[in-house]
Amino acid sequence: MNTVIISAINSTFCPKATFNSKAKPYWDSKVKESHAEARTLRRIWTQAGRPRGREAVAYAEYKKAKRNFRRIQRRKVMEHENRYIDQLDRAAEIDYIRFGPLLRKRNGD
Repeated sequence: MNTVIISAINSTFCPKATFNSKAKPYWDSKVKESHAEARTLRRIWTQAGRPRGREAVAYAEYKKAKRNFRRIQRRKVMEHENRYIDQLDRAAEIDYIRFGPLLRKRNGD
């Protein structure tokens, strides 16, 4: 009985986190997969007692997966930024009417 009440209160009053695609427009399936792998390996590492050092296989695998995730994420962010800069350049060359809204959109106005 108490768990039903707590669940009802929780679902009513506690905010739910949802993914905002505008916050990270570069986030695609490849980034998602590498992030999930890094999280899984981190969980395995923490369950093993968070051993460190060269002999700790779980630690080395986690760090390798984390490096891979960060490398993929940085590449996707850079690709997104380059596409946006190209879009701004084309808009500035074509017309100033489209350039202003694009610039304001980027700056969060």
